[in-house]
Amino acid sequence: MSKHINKLILVSKIILLSIIFYNNQSVLLYSQTSKQSIILKGIISDSLVNLPLISSNIRISNTEIGTKSDIKGNFSLQIDFLYFANNIEINYPGYQKYTKSISSLLNSLETKLDNDILYLEFKLVPNNFKSQSVIISASKNVQNSQDIPISVSIIESDFIKSRSQNSLERILQYIPGVEVNNDNISLRGSSGFTFGIGSRVSLLLDGFPMLAADNGDMKFDALPFYNIERIEVIKGSGSALYGTSAIGGVINIITSPPTEDLSIKSRLFSGFHSQPNYDEWKFDGGNLINSGVDLNISQKIDNFSYTTSLTYFNQKGYRLNDKAERYAIFSKLYYNIEDKTFLDFTINHTNNQQENWVYWKSLTQPFLPDTYPANSENNTSIKTAGILNLKHIINEDNYLVLKSGVYNTYFNNNVILDNNTLRKSDANSINIDAQYNSKINEDVFITFGINNITNLVNSITYGNNNQNIFSTYFQSELNHVDNLIVTIGARLDLENTSNLNNNLIFSPKLGLNYNIWDQQFRLSAGRGFRAPSIAERFSNINFQGFSVEQNLSLKAEESISFEIGTNKNLIFDDYSLNIDCAVFYNKFNNFIDPSININSENVPVIQFKNIVDAQILGMELSVKQLFFNFIGFESSLTLMDPRDLVTNTTLKYRSKLLWYNRLILPITKSLQFQADYRYKERVENIDENLKLQISDYDFRVPINVVDFRVLYDINIDFDLPIKLALNVNNAFNYYFVEMVGSLAPTRFVNFQLEYAY
Repeated sequence: MSKHINKLILVSKIILLSIIFYNNQSVLLYSQTSKQSIILKGIISDSLVNLPLISSNIRISNTEIGTKSDIKGNFSLQIDFLYFANNIEINYPGYQKYTKSISSLLNSLETKLDNDILYLEFKLVPNNFKSQSVIISASKNVQNSQDIPISVSIIESDFIKSRSQNSLERILQYIPGVEVNNDNISLRGSSGFTFGIGSRVSLLLDGFPMLAADNGDMKFDALPFYNIERIEVIKGSGSALYGTSAIGGVINIITSPPTEDLSIKSRLFSGFHSQPNYDEWKFDGGNLINSGVDLNISQKIDNFSYTTSLTYFNQKGYRLNDKAERYAIFSKLYYNIEDKTFLDFTINHTNNQQENWVYWKSLTQPFLPDTYPANSENNTSIKTAGILNLKHIINEDNYLVLKSGVYNTYFNNNVILDNNTLRKSDANSINIDAQYNSKINEDVFITFGINNITNLVNSITYGNNNQNIFSTYFQSELNHVDNLIVTIGARLDLENTSNLNNNLIFSPKLGLNYNIWDQQFRLSAGRGFRAPSIAERFSNINFQGFSVEQNLSLKAEESISFEIGTNKNLIFDDYSLNIDCAVFYNKFNNFIDPSININSENVPVIQFKNIVDAQILGMELSVKQLFFNFIGFESSLTLMDPRDLVTNTTLKYRSKLLWYNRLILPITKSLQFQADYRYKERVENIDENLKLQISDYDFRVPINVVDFRVLYDINIDFDLPIKLALNVNNAFNYYFVEMVGSLAPTRFVNFQLEYAY
């Protein structure tokens, strides 16, 4: 009897197999093995940035059979031959669903069946105009941005490279809620203008802090511009994970990974500034051409891979005594020690020779420096970073990251040593970070670590001083309720500067993220802090007519921040709309701002002081639209009320309204037109004592700037790996000040050629 049953089962399988073969033609490959099933192994990653998508859902259609991807994006799923006619489905929030029949995968010419194991790579595509793809900076691990309880912006490499720029601040000024005041970056009004000293936004290069040890500021020319893969901007206090200087937010620069095969890319660009419209503004400055070249080589060889870039930039400027010449090298080396251990080392070096422009001679001569006709002061600025990163995967649910490095900034001018205006500083910021990530179960993911920052400064300007900040941090993401993610975390920092009083700061955070009906609701609350930089405490110099004095009694800034927001997607046949709206509130204690007073010798004196209380209340609305599935339009509006609660006045150097717009119009498959429009309301409040040193200090107007560009991909039409770009910045030659006594760049016409082999 059993023999008959076995024969019947065998006949049934043969019949079923024949049906599958007839309908799907998939048995041809399957017949090559005697097994009754195969094992499908694969890796799931983002199609744009090639990062793994953790906890993606993989299932066989019309069954309960499925699994999830691990922290490397890998998964393994055994499939019985009875389901070869079914589809495999892969889902990840914010991405287009992947669906394909198993039979077609088996019959694919690219399929490799080794011992009944099928290896495949799946790249998921982000949905059009949804709230971006994956992000690392918000929680120090890879997440979908729709799972983050705070506002984020992601700028991709195409956005960066198409603008033919060579410095980061010109890119950041089109991010919603971001203001650029010369060397100061402000997120939602967190910073004003501080003479390039101190930053309330943490700047990271692949997660490594890149704020100078002395000034605590951003050095934009120190960043490997041509190697930027994307920029992640976290708005709101990030101190719970990133500590000091993240009180206003975090900007993380993610560099491009090496390519599998040998890749050679280069960029040539050159452009010129328009001469002033008014005869009395014109000057004999010679050639106003800015130009540069970038070269990148990348390759993977077995377990070793690398990417290296060389950069040269020559700036003639748009005003007298504003020339600059820069050389830079960036190299990142990767080595896979074994399947679970990965090592990379980054070296980034920049040498910049630049004339020292501070402020104009007057409004009638805005392109001449205040020191004219005296000789220009020339500065040497060298920045070098060495970063070592080790990642070890313990198992599919746990991994360890060790990161250490040093960031050196050297500055010197050509003034003789016995002159009290000499500015010279050699500073090193040493950072060591150990981070452990663990997936406790399907509902709980934790991150915790320890961090130590040591800032060592040897300076004529700031003296010989040091600062040490030791920290421990923790964050947990809880997913016990469907569609709800709860994020809780905290950081404890102990700060000491040159044996002054210790600062012990506790920074907790809470975040809620709820997704329902393709709409995200988010809420976040956190505490932030910023320790005063060495420059803010110890500056002692005469500079451009100002006397800068030290303040050893400065206290650390503290803040409490709140945000509530929502993100909604609407998709129709030929129209897509994404709306993101957020209301935010930041309360600051011991806010640090430069104060200008007059001493007994009638000389303006700058000293950094603590403002007792300040607050910023505001809202931000961003809209992204896709018309007819090819015309893109983005618009963002930020409204703020930044207020000094002691004097009941508007905080200095802040605009209350920011409005940014972008149009993308494809003309053909290879030709595209883009346009940007940027509006900033006139700054309401500045320091009135600037009039003692700067002529026409109070000239300021609203900012109305239009940029446009034409992009042409020759490769599409003629099979040549060349891209061309024509950029016109400030197309209507609108005159405005970026900061007191400094006229913004005039119209700039730039041509760029990019080659990729």
